[in-house]
Amino acid sequence: MEVRLVPLSLERVNDYVRWFNTAVVRKRLMPETPRTKNMISNWINVTVSDSASQYFSIFLPEENVYVGHVGLKCINTAQKTAEIGIVIGEPLFWRKHIGTLAFKELLKVSPDEIDSLNAIIDKKNRPSILFFLSLGFTNSKNQCGKSNKLVFHIPPQ
Repeated sequence: MEVRLVPLSLERVNDYVRWFNTAVVRKRLMPETPRTKNMISNWINVTVSDSASQYFSIFLPEENVYVGHVGLKCINTAQKTAEIGIVIGEPLFWRKHIGTLAFKELLKVSPDEIDSLNAIIDKKNRPSILFFLSLGFTNSKNQCGKSNKLVFHIPPQ
């Protein structure tokens, strides 16, 4: 299956409204994830204009469908770190390795200065924790309250 990363844009706002308000998807998202069209539009605008963020929609050309997003935020080249987020908003495409493929594509386009990625995940979201562990992330010694912090060290190229 081919995965393409397309720069995040407001064109996808209706997809996000649907995804972020679907109960099975919503329970896997962080509590602060926006829900309304206005809030999601604002999040997209802020994310796209933030120089410390790099987000992409996940597009499946064979199916001609967008299924979620993958991206980095809090990019800190001085500390060589960034925080990663992956959402597969279309449940029909869960457990089909799309997140794994999107992660591999993201590594190809991530800033060269970054050598460590952090994933902050609600401790109740076991599927996401297991997903990131399967990618090679490890539990961090520094945990974040109700969230689990996992770390991935990018191998030198």
